Amino acid sequence: MLFNFSQACKRLSIALAISTFAGSVALAQLPTNVEIDLAPGVGTNQLDVRLKANGASFSEVISGLTFTIRWPGTSPAGLGVFNSAWCPSPSLALNVGGSAQVTDGSFHYRTYTSTGTAQIGETQNNSGCGDFGQVLPAGTWITIGTIGISTNTTCTQFQIVNDAFTGANNRNFFVSLNGVQGLAGPIEGNPVCTSNTACGVTIGSIGSNGPICVGSTLNLTASATGTALTYSWIGPNGFTSNLQNPSIVGATSLASGTYTVTVASNGCQSRSRTIDVAVTTPNNPGTLSGDQTICVGGGTTFFSTVTGGS
Repeated sequence: MLFNFSQACKRLSIALAISTFAGSVALAQLPTNVEIDLAPGVGTNQLDVRLKANGASFSEVISGLTFTIRWPGTSPAGLGVFNSAWCPSPSLALNVGGSAQVTDGSFHYRTYTSTGTAQIGETQNNSGCGDFGQVLPAGTWITIGTIGISTNTTCTQFQIVNDAFTGANNRNFFVSLNGVQGLAGPIEGNPVCTSNTACGVTIGSIGSNGPICVGSTLNLTASATGTALTYSWIGPNGFTSNLQNPSIVGATSLASGTYTVTVASNGCQSRSRTIDVAVTTPNNPGTLSGDQTICVGGGTTFFSTVTGGS
């Protein structure tokens, strides 16, 4: 009996050591954190929910996931259920359900939660995600599911948030991997608008008065259609502006290059266009050799070489 008890203890010690070692390896391979993002869906009135693992890829058990979407209380829009082609039925590896929609202060909220016990990397027949399993690759945004929007008649801003309401009601963004908590990373908090005509942005034109001479004023112009438009310009030599039609007084040659204007509607959906601008240094008009463009009085004048005559 003593021998058997001793052997049993030895086997138990080995099993515990293996379990401890395997557990430490699994923990070492966990991502440092997981970020979450809300993006416009491919279809009209659709939102994509995305995750990004940082530090290491992950294909095991997403044991807990919670996130809350907020939108203005004046909007008639409602959020639907979470659907996942990334982890489709009958898998239970990412079983996301939604709470009832609530209104608090000036915002609507809906919270989505998942409790999983199956490995996402397993095939669907083994309660995983998909025929070949799924993975959150390190540093890569992966769309894990979509949420439909109903009765939306205006351009509405939706975003995943941690705020006073979510904090007080245990609805903050939460991620648990293999049962390890505290892995929720940043929320990419840019608002997202749905794809209806009220949200659309069309940039009709973008232009400048270039080419210009060094020391002249460079004028940039843009026109767009949409609602509640905002403009954002970036360009060479650290140029930025939030004006629709900005100017650079006394432009130098460093102002030559590509300028990009981004126009946003209602603070979220946006479009961009670019234009190339040349700021030229005056040539010496004393000697002309071939066709020349020289700066005269702050403007440009084109000269063509003339031969012959008396």
